[in-house]
Amino acid sequence: MLGGLRSRAAAHLRKAALPYGVLALALLFTLLAWQYVRQSLEERDRNLFRNAVSAAELAIERRTRGHTLALYGARALFIPGGEVGSRDWERYVRSISLRERFEGLLTLGYAPRTSGGGRFPVRLAGPGDEAGQLLLGSDPYADPDHRAAMQRARDTATPQATAMVYVPAEAPPGSVVDILLRRGFYVYLPVYRGGEDPGTLEARRRELQGFVVGIFEMGGLMHGDFERGFEPAVDLEVYDGGRASPEALLYDEDGVLRATDPAAAPRFTRSSRISVDGRRWTLFFAALPGFARGGEALLPPLVLVVGGATSVLLFGITWLLAASRLRAQAAGRKLEAANRGLEEANRELEAFSYSVSHDLRAPLRSIEGFSQILLEDYGDVLDEEGRDYLDRVQRASRRMALLIDALLDLSRLSRREMRLTRVDLSRMAREIVEDLRQREPGREVRVCIEEGLEERADPALVKVALENLLGNAWKFTSREERAAIEFGRTVREAEPGRRLACYYVRDNGVGFDMAYAGKLFGPFQRLHTEEEFEGTGIGLATVWRVIRRHGGRIWAEAAEGEGAAFYFTLSP
Repeated sequence: MLGGLRSRAAAHLRKAALPYGVLALALLFTLLAWQYVRQSLEERDRNLFRNAVSAAELAIERRTRGHTLALYGARALFIPGGEVGSRDWERYVRSISLRERFEGLLTLGYAPRTSGGGRFPVRLAGPGDEAGQLLLGSDPYADPDHRAAMQRARDTATPQATAMVYVPAEAPPGSVVDILLRRGFYVYLPVYRGGEDPGTLEARRRELQGFVVGIFEMGGLMHGDFERGFEPAVDLEVYDGGRASPEALLYDEDGVLRATDPAAAPRFTRSSRISVDGRRWTLFFAALPGFARGGEALLPPLVLVVGGATSVLLFGITWLLAASRLRAQAAGRKLEAANRGLEEANRELEAFSYSVSHDLRAPLRSIEGFSQILLEDYGDVLDEEGRDYLDRVQRASRRMALLIDALLDLSRLSRREMRLTRVDLSRMAREIVEDLRQREPGREVRVCIEEGLEERADPALVKVALENLLGNAWKFTSREERAAIEFGRTVREAEPGRRLACYYVRDNGVGFDMAYAGKLFGPFQRLHTEEEFEGTGIGLATVWRVIRRHGGRIWAEAAEGEGAAFYFTLSP
């Protein structure tokens, strides 16, 4: 049983190898197209992510540098060398609209150097709110982290930031507390006597007058128009230092730390480092699920669906074609069997034809011969009626012989192999007419044959057709005093709405009633009696077979007493 299943499966695969092959190729092309579209969209999204990250990095650097300018403006107050009081400081803070123009810069203060050089208590602070009041009087130099930033600022003559610290900020309206601690950092800008940078490390340490102090809160620094300018589907996390860790987090909007959570697995990530006032920050960017997901995101599954449907459609079409081919092969085998049967039938027909030509002709010759002997030897014994009967027997025997010959000729036409070549129809028609004139030299017939008529056809078969057509025209004009026959080429309407270039044989003979035109090309169909015009009734049937074997058509137009015209083509 298993062997039978395997054999049936193998036979099925042999028959359906092409459809399954087409299905496999179509599915392969679908997968390749899906992979190409998916990779193209992935690369496009990756480039969009890179561009968004680069824009964000540049914006952060510009933002922090811009905020530091407020510290340089405050230091400029000390350049004249005079004393700067609290009113001057408050006036400067109000003039630059600190909280509005510099979001995230909470407080701007000044810590002068004491006479001993070991302390830097904050003497000026603005705005004068709760956060500013907390800064007044404090000595940041006492804190090691702040002291390190202040010493770097003193020695480099540049603003220097602290590590991440919690800075005091005003609570939102309605809060139960006035001050909240938020993630941020301090920035220190050195102030030297005379306002100018002394130029050397020793001079900077000696001429140091104090520090302008800026307190920055990261949420405010990244807030507002600046934050909205980022790609909304890209998450930004800012860490203090060279690596990402929860302890060093400076900023994260959504509270999900993707840089430190392996399970987050965003589509794209990028980690970069920037320097902000001498402090290195780590920026971590992650593409959120909605990043760059437009209508193009449907393209890969659409390619799969359309490709799969097309593959199935191609498989179905190929299956039908293969099934049609198998049916055609089966029909071909049946046709071959039918051809073999037809060949056998043709051989039997040939044997029958031989029997007709040999076995039937011999009795006819005997009938005709013995009738002639009776007339010659016993004619004086027979009366007039008896001799008439014998004469009729002889005429019937001769006509039967003619019919047998005509039938044999008609059957041979269908079996004869065609040999197509270029035939000069005009010359062939002239030769046929010349033979007709020699048979009846006493007749006066005007024959007009168009010159230059040539056609690719079988010469022997075409000659048989022309002999019958011209012979009929010659025969059916025998009662005309001014008989006329034409052979030429013209354009005629073979059927309504279709015109054909064709040949014609036209005469001015007795013609016929078009009501009987359908009988013209059948064997033994005669529209005139034998007493009127002799013949076997096979001629036009022979012409019809010759024309059909060439793939052409033949039809007639006539009227009683006005002649007839036969039109034919020798090609489809």
